[in-house]
Amino acid sequence: MGADRREEIAELLKRRLEELRERDAARGSGPFGSRRPSPSHVPVPVPVPVPAPFPVRVAAHSPEPDLADLRRRLLERAGGRPLRDLLGGDEVPGCPGLFEVRDGAPAPIAPRPDVLSSLAASLWLVPGIRAGLAAKLCAAGFRDVRRLCDHPRFGPQARRVCRAIDLGDPYRLMDLLATRGARSHPLALALHALLDPSDLLFLDIETMGLFGGSPIVVAGLARVSGDRVELTQLVAASPAAEPALVRRTADAIAASPGLVTFNGRSFDLPYVGLRAAYYGAPLVADPVHFDLLPHSRRAYRGRVPDCRLDTLARHVLGEDRGEDVPGALVPLLYQDYLAAPGRRAGLLAAIADHNRADVVQMVRLFGALAGAA
Repeated sequence: MGADRREEIAELLKRRLEELRERDAARGSGPFGSRRPSPSHVPVPVPVPVPAPFPVRVAAHSPEPDLADLRRRLLERAGGRPLRDLLGGDEVPGCPGLFEVRDGAPAPIAPRPDVLSSLAASLWLVPGIRAGLAAKLCAAGFRDVRRLCDHPRFGPQARRVCRAIDLGDPYRLMDLLATRGARSHPLALALHALLDPSDLLFLDIETMGLFGGSPIVVAGLARVSGDRVELTQLVAASPAAEPALVRRTADAIAASPGLVTFNGRSFDLPYVGLRAAYYGAPLVADPVHFDLLPHSRRAYRGRVPDCRLDTLARHVLGEDRGEDVPGALVPLLYQDYLAAPGRRAGLLAAIADHNRADVVQMVRLFGALAGAA
């Protein structure tokens, strides 16, 4: 395939991905978005004050590279070294072609807020109460949901909300916030405080395409330990290694009460679910899901050129990846790698590097957004 044709395909993939992101942002959830049936009506988002987001910092931006030139530089940088040396990991015993790479990086998480008190002070959580009425009730002395429990009109609904708050179930509270407001509400992200930081699994995948019939190439899985993120990457050196990659990724999701992704409600989680179902082991786990894309749009839209993760990393975190593989080129580079794995291991290693940057910067963005919530 000529370089012009590859560039054309890459541009089409990028455009399609942006269209999917815009579509999914409008829908607000994917097929794995809720454990319970959705309400029959679409709730009207409640206007609520948004805390000032953390300052936007601008870092230099390098234009996206030419595919042929990028490929040449990646192979030169690899210097013909074997994949094991380039990845810095080992093949998983009993899983031919699947490499496991472990790494760590600094990634402080914001202090855990007193989210239950904030929820109790949110009168708009009670059905029938919107912002204007909430202000009138506050002026009349009903300053939190508990004081409404004996109200002649709102008492029964207020008592139900109070029970949900008292239980402290983040999943049930997430459903309540999604029904009365939106999953992008700052309080929805603050629900992470009801989980131990180690219970959160950060997930990002690289695939051969945008649709569930294409294999997963790399799965990045991370957990926070203190002020560091501990990262495990599963890298498929061949498509035959994908079943083991999917199984291990699904097991990690099943073992995690909370999941953090970037656009994962629409892409990563349902994609893993589709691949797991394809191999006869449907993903039944349904953790509390914190998708950072809608939160980022709420906090930074209009202040940054777009809300892609690498753009937010540059403008919000002040981090630039330098030479990085654009996500839209992952399928092309992996296909190129498969044509001669022994000589082109550098292309797969570069995809793994891109995934690592995505996961680490997602953890740091989570900290930034949680700190502003």
